[in-house]
Amino acid sequence: MKLFIAFLLLVFTGSLSAQELAQARQTINTLTSSRLWGRGYTKGGMAKAGDYISAAFKKNGLQPMSGSDYRQRFSYPVNTFPGKMEVTVNNKILVPGKDFIIGPASSGQKHSNVQPRQTDSVTFIAKEERLILSIEDKPTWSVAQKAEDYTLLQINKKSLPQQPLTIDVNIENAFVPKFQASNICGIIKGNRMPDSLLLITAHYDHLGGMGSNTFFPGANDNASGISLLLSLVKYYAENPPPYSIGFICFAGEEAGLMGSAYFTAHPLVSLNMIKFLINIDMVGTGEKGITVVNSTYTPQLFRF
Repeated sequence: MKLFIAFLLLVFTGSLSAQELAQARQTINTLTSSRLWGRGYTKGGMAKAGDYISAAFKKNGLQPMSGSDYRQRFSYPVNTFPGKMEVTVNNKILVPGKDFIIGPASSGQKHSNVQPRQTDSVTFIAKEERLILSIEDKPTWSVAQKAEDYTLLQINKKSLPQQPLTIDVNIENAFVPKFQASNICGIIKGNRMPDSLLLITAHYDHLGGMGSNTFFPGANDNASGISLLLSLVKYYAENPPPYSIGFICFAGEEAGLMGSAYFTAHPLVSLNMIKFLINIDMVGTGEKGITVVNSTYTPQLFRF
């Protein structure tokens, strides 16, 4: 444990070698590239990210946590937006991801010259078209496991200085009842206490794409965490610890902690072996230090 924490301190104080930092940047650049399309639900983004992490595990000589495959496969429902994402308000074409965000459970629809009715200071509704506009200071997106029978558009307040009088929409959604995902799980056996297990985890999925031309790279959330995890993989592969270290990259966390819940219900190792778990999330640059969550449950380790 002390060795692991010492390595984390090296990471956050910038004491790693130039080569190690360059590798970390390369990992983040790959995970945030358009080829991986936000590590989400369209264009095979999450699957490609899983392949990349599996290859890194294999390159560093990790053993699969169970069987001969690093992947722990599972599925869950998800609403996706693989195609058209076109919105025009008051004859102004809005840019997806910048001027507006679609509600993740929205249905697809195509309408022209819709004239919504204002219901409060920020909400406009067209009942017949089942279209809702919400004017937001900071629209945010997520992932939904269902598709509703209406469409919600969160419009950036800065992009729409006037009241919306007419709206044109052309949006395509595709509900996937059993989206195929995989946790990526590897292990380094301890050379003295192999039955004592420390888990290091991070989720590798992100929000993916919103339409065919817009994706969310997810550099901080959580390409940064995966980059640190893979740095730890390389370090401990070259410096085998006395106890076993398991590495799990969870999928489906943005959709509701799906990957971690599946692993807990279907563990690849005995849960009694796990002595401690460290989850790495949104480590970013580390310029403002680190935040330790749940430290009140482990005060002795936190003080160290």
